[in-house]
Parts: sequence; structure tokens; C-alpha cells
Amino acid sequence: MTEKKQGLPLLSWILAVCCLMISCISFIMRGAWSTASQLGYESIGIGITQIAVITSAYTLGSTISGFFSGLLTDLFGPKKILGGVSICVALLSFAIPFCPNYTTLLLVRFLSGFATGVFFAANMKVQVKAFPASNRAFIHGFVMTGPNLGLIISNAVFPTVILATGWEYVFYISAGMIFLIGVLFLVTFTMWSKQNPEVEFVASASGSAGNKEKMSLQEIIKAFAHKNILIGSFANFMFLGASTGISTYLIMYFTNEQGMDPVAAGGIIASSSFIGLFVNSLAGILSDKLQSRKKVVIPGAALYALSIVGLISFKNVLLLTICIYLKDTSFLLATRPLNVLVAESADSKYVSTVSGVYNAFSNLGMSILPIVYGAVLSSTNSYISAMWTAFAVVAAALAAIVFTKETYCKQ
Repeated sequence: MTEKKQGLPLLSWILAVCCLMISCISFIMRGAWSTASQLGYESIGIGITQIAVITSAYTLGSTISGFFSGLLTDLFGPKKILGGVSICVALLSFAIPFCPNYTTLLLVRFLSGFATGVFFAANMKVQVKAFPASNRAFIHGFVMTGPNLGLIISNAVFPTVILATGWEYVFYISAGMIFLIGVLFLVTFTMWSKQNPEVEFVASASGSAGNKEKMSLQEIIKAFAHKNILIGSFANFMFLGASTGISTYLIMYFTNEQGMDPVAAGGIIASSSFIGLFVNSLAGILSDKLQSRKKVVIPGAALYALSIVGLISFKNVLLLTICIYLKDTSFLLATRPLNVLVAESADSKYVSTVSGVYNAFSNLGMSILPIVYGAVLSSTNSYISAMWTAFAVVAAALAAIVFTKETYCKQ
């Protein structure tokens, strides 16, 4: 979209809210199963191990689809992908209580994860094409509040629903919510596109379809060789891996190493999760106001590293609490503008293709690096050593980001 349109009209705001709700869907689906399986696993009729396998199947499906779903979005457009897939996810959610056995349930959950794996890349396409650079990072941060909202719904609302009605109704309610979100997006996107006919969201493999942008395999390969995209993927892999690794062992670290009461430790960690409701948008506002992605990413990464040093160094509960809040805040400051930097580094017709692979590769960090921390903890029997490993991971990402190029107002 051209820089002439600096303001955000009402319809653009509605489109942004729709994108936020789309990003919320995967966490509603993820949280619905986690809550239902924990509170109602006896009624579901499967064992604890099977519950864990089904949980992993969802994550596996999401990761796999992320590697190529972006290409489908560039070819078919975000309207069909975001709207159509949302309605498919709603149907899959509704089907879960009717699954007759473990195998069917496993397949449905895998397909649910596979479907929601398209959302990040397709959402980035809308944000890059439909919003000007002067507002883009804020819109991205605003949209990325969706996962936090999804977790709040699943953790605060779903337990009450299960206790009052049974585990099945969580999936019926989720299906209804997701279906309405999909329909609202389809209607809003159609209206927005009619008001902005100059914005083309769909590319063509042949370049012969109307005024669609032509895609080529050679250009796609060249896009992934871009320095910003390579460095950004590495950095986000490290950031997400560090965050997940620390979270995996944080309560044990606080209780076994710092001598903190388990209830107090859990309360501190839980309360910090609400930071995302505000800092996601704040990270974007700072990036847009400073007219720079790097000027937010680099200080955010530096604070992220310092917060880990604080968690290692301090013993006082108040100081440790401050460090936890700083860690979660700085993580978002580092990662949200970085997502935008990577998307803006790609040619507009390849935004979803690049963003999908970038996100899928980054998500691998959440699976791989916690295992590394666990191995360090197991071999050294030292939580401090594992925390220093996390610090080294973040420091390596910070050092790499220095070599990226600024992308603000590139297009």
C-alpha cells in the first residue's frame, strides 16, 4: 500500500481486529484441548500418554504446514486462506467430541494444527499489503495480542464451561467463535478490497492472470538468500528457543535454586503473561514512531539478555519479579518488530512465502532448544548453567541482528 494513506479509516481498524481474532484462533484451539484434557480426561476415555501425543500432534501439524502454507497464500490470497481455513478449523473443532476413538481424535487434532499453521504467514500478507509502513509495526503488535487473548480465554473461561456443562461444550463454543471470526473476516476483507482495488493480494505462477504479480522459483530462492531473512530467522529461532527453554524450567529454578515458595513462583510467572496484552502493541508503536525496526529490536534483545543475567544474579523476590517482567517485555520488544523487518525484507508478492518458512523455522527453536537446556541441566546438575546457556543463545541472536539492514519505508 502506498504511503499516501497515512490514516487508518474505520474499515481498516475492523480488518485489523479481524486479523487479531484470526491470530487468536490457534491458541483457542490449543487451549481448548489442554484445558479439556486436564479437567475431563476421564470422560474423554484416553490415557495421560495419549493426551500428550495428541497435544504434540497439533504442534507438529502447525509446524509442518508453516513451511509451505505461505506459498499457497501468495498464490490464492489471504481472503481464501484466512477466511476459508478459519471455517474449516471451526468444523474440526465441532467434530472433536464426535471422534469415536483415539486414532480419529489424533488425526483431527493434527489437521487442526495443520490448518492453523497457515495463519501467521497469511496474516503478515494482510499487514504488509493493507497497512502503510507508518502504522505497520503497531498493527502487527496489535494483531499479535491475539495469542495472549486466546490463552486468557482458554485459561479463564474454558474451565468454568467444563465444570458447568462438560468438556464437549468447550469445542462447540470454540467452533461457534471461530466460525463467526472467519465469516466476519471474509465480509470485512471483501469490503476493504473494494475500497482499495489498487492493492493486489494474489500472485500468479505464470504471471498471465490479469494484473497479478508474477512469481518464479528463482526469485523465491533468491528471497530466502536475503541477509535480513537469514539473520532474522536465526535470531527468532534463538529468541523463541530461549524463552521456551527458560519457561520450561523456571518454576524448578525458582524453587530449587532460589528457594522461592512454589505458589509464589507460579503466581509471578502467571501474572507476567498479561504483559503481552499491552507490550505487543507498545513494541509496534515504538518502532513506527522511531521509524525503525532495528532501533527497537536491538535494545529489546539487549534487555532480554540483561534480564537473564538478573535472574541468575539476584536472590530477592522483588528483584526476581522485576526481572521476569523485564524478560517478557523485552522478548516482545525484540521479536515483534523483527517479524516486521523480515516481512518487509521480502518482495511484496513473497511476503507470505517468506513469513511462513520464517515462522515455522522459528517455532523449531521452541522444540529443540529446551532439549539443549535440559541436557545442560542434566549433565551439570546446575540450573545456573542452563540459565547461562539461555543467555548465550540470546546474546548470539543480538550479535547477529546488528548486521541486518533497516527496512522501514522500504516499499
